[in-house]
Amino acid sequence: MATASVQHEFDLPVDLLWDLVGGFGNMSKWTGLPPDSCKADGEEVGALRTLLLPNGGTIIDRLDAKSEHSYSYSIINMEDAPLACLI
Repeated sequence: MATASVQHEFDLPVDLLWDLVGGFGNMSKWTGLPPDSCKADGEEVGALRTLLLPNGGTIIDRLDAKSEHSYSYSIINMEDAPLACLI
């Protein structure tokens, strides 16, 4: 199984940054994709998130863990959605 991890320090208050990127079901706040391109069935561990990509592909993620200012997830299904199309 492949894994990826990103760590970066931002010169912003944590609450401001987390307001931007912290919503598991609201990636449109930071990706620039339309709001309806990301749908989640909740915000708790085990929730599924479906991303509808501009090329018509989909990615389904599962929220594996979360804390006050972090979360981790697994991609559980990719349909016609190479990760390179997200960049």
